[in-house]
Amino acid sequence: ARPVGADALRGPALVEQVGRFLDVGPGVASVVLGGWLERHPGLRLLVAGGGGPLALLGERLDRAQRPEHWGGTPPGVGGPPGPPPLPRPPSSYFDRIWVDTAVASATHLEANLRAFGSGRLVFGTDGPPILSAVEDTAALVAALPLDGPARARVLGGNACELLALGTDRDRNRSEEAPP
Repeated sequence: ARPVGADALRGPALVEQVGRFLDVGPGVASVVLGGWLERHPGLRLLVAGGGGPLALLGERLDRAQRPEHWGGTPPGVGGPPGPPPLPRPPSSYFDRIWVDTAVASATHLEANLRAFGSGRLVFGTDGPPILSAVEDTAALVAALPLDGPARARVLGGNACELLALGTDRDRNRSEEAPP
């Protein structure tokens, strides 16, 4: 699956490091603005690629829902009208989005921490094929301004909770229990 606009990017490095990163924003924006999270209150999203540009899109999605300066429709945009406005700001649905830590910089990870909170960051590396990313990503997480328990949740606890996997202690307890 190639990201939107991949044909305009020259070379696989741009497709992988720019195209895929940017592709996350329109995808999640379509889910939020399309009302999927509103219509399905139990739906939660786990977004790969470090969430792409999501940490910077919350307020832009709020503006997209109320384009007063366009009279409700952007200039030159035809076709059917978009979905009806959501009952609350689109950015408020971010409380149902988790993002992985597969980022290229501390700045990106810190923006995700600020936008989503430590409870919705899930350790991820986009590896394989990039096997060295585990140590690099762990170092970025270690540098976040988090206490020990919050860091432990990012490194594994959030994923266990989100995916209903239980904790290591829970698994060990169930293995020790008599049949």
